[in-house]
Amino acid sequence: MEIFNTSSMKTSGYAENMPLYDSLLRDGKRMFVHGSDDNHNKKPMNDPMSDSFGAWTMISADKLEYKAVTDALAAGDMYASTGPVIESICIDGNEVKVKTSEAKFIRMHMTPKYAKTVYDKKGGTITEATFKLPDDASYIYFSVTDGDAGKAYTHAFDIR
Repeated sequence: MEIFNTSSMKTSGYAENMPLYDSLLRDGKRMFVHGSDDNHNKKPMNDPMSDSFGAWTMISADKLEYKAVTDALAAGDMYASTGPVIESICIDGNEVKVKTSEAKFIRMHMTPKYAKTVYDKKGGTITEATFKLPDDASYIYFSVTDGDAGKAYTHAFDIR
């Protein structure tokens, strides 16, 4: 599912599909998420309304080869981003540790309005967060927000 679209953001101000994604997750539909520009290139690169290079899909492939990339996409080894990097997500027992590039917020989402947020209480940045797996959720996914309001989103992981 396209979770972020730069062209939509530039033209209408609406780019993120998180409410729809959460609704589908609650209905038991699981899918991977990606980010895109949907470039129409109607504006030059230096124009504030340029829809190029605003969102992308980070893919964790073994090699930079067609089969390795398509295999990683099919397996969901990817996430959507408009800036932040998700370096790792590790589940150990009932804890999840997320490591990222510098971020203002790292969140573990369970529903649209239920999330746990880790942040620096002094307003600085963080690069990792540890969460306890929830007892009352069937899935989790993660988002990262950086200091420039860039975001990264993972797909949902079933935990039950």
